Amino acid sequence: MKKKLYLYQNFLTLINLFYFSMKKITFILFALLVTTFAWQGNAQMATGNNMTVESIPDNDSGGVTSLVSITGIPSGATLTGIEVDMAINHTWAGDLEIHITAPTGETTTMLARPGRVGSGAGDSSNLLSTSPLTFMDGSANSSENMGSGIGGSQVICQDDAICDYFNTDDTGTATPFADLITAMGTNDPNGNWEIFVSDGAGGDTGDFFIPEMRIMYSIPGVFCAADNPQTFDPPYNVSSTLNNPNAGIIG
Repeated sequence: MKKKLYLYQNFLTLINLFYFSMKKITFILFALLVTTFAWQGNAQMATGNNMTVESIPDNDSGGVTSLVSITGIPSGATLTGIEVDMAINHTWAGDLEIHITAPTGETTTMLARPGRVGSGAGDSSNLLSTSPLTFMDGSANSSENMGSGIGGSQVICQDDAICDYFNTDDTGTATPFADLITAMGTNDPNGNWEIFVSDGAGGDTGDFFIPEMRIMYSIPGVFCAADNPQTFDPPYNVSSTLNNPNAGIIG
């Protein structure tokens, strides 16, 4: 009889161990789910555009500037990326330079007379606003090589299906938005961003507008939206069987 009771108590202890182990596993899975949700919830994006069509002065280093207003990025946010969509009408893409300047003055080059490193006329292919370009760090395509695979009568993006580029300067060196973000430090990204476009050679003209600019950012330690932080309660109170006075007792 004592042996049966001993076996029964051990059986109940095993059941309790299994029960509380499952509770712990459930809690861990729940915590992982919430952590993933929190990371996704922290990823935010602010957007702006300027649909005003700006004429690009021919053979004029003074160029023209279009302003894109960015608002809503909270204090303490960490910028994680910048992307700029450009809708450009211009023959001979190799004439063009594009620079971006943050509201607090930091600047970088997006495009610098593609196909022309140091000298030459640059790439002769064309740009149409109906085939907009995206400048982004994640692209595999150098803006220096823009139009290099098509002829002078063809249109970049439309005819070569290459519509996104990473930034380069006039030496062909990458000038990523990430470096601009680093240069900004903790400066406020809200305000007017300047997109400057100039034409460095005569004979070809055009215009542009900015369908969208995107700034990605994260808000550390906040679940969901910044104005609606969430907390959570675990589904069970996790306790140890060894500290449970009711271990081995049913009912």
